[in-house]
Amino acid sequence: IITLEERKMRSETSGVKRKVNQIAPSTHEIIKTWDSMADYGRAIGINPRRTAVGICMVCTNRSHTYHGYIWEYADEGRKNKKED
Repeated sequence: IITLEERKMRSETSGVKRKVNQIAPSTHEIIKTWDSMADYGRAIGINPRRTAVGICMVCTNRSHTYHGYIWEYADEGRKNKKED
């Protein structure tokens, strides 16, 4: 049986941090590169886990935007770059 404390510790340490780009939808320019999805949530004062899920949905093309921004994994190059 796994205790609640063990479950919390596993969930906090099991995730792999991945840098993400926060992109302006109108210009497709990178606003900021975050060290992790959860860091964005902490910076704006909302649940980091919920933020990570929302950003992940955009990065994996299951949603268009999260909090009004386009998101992409920084290590995958510029998929959402606006063409001139």
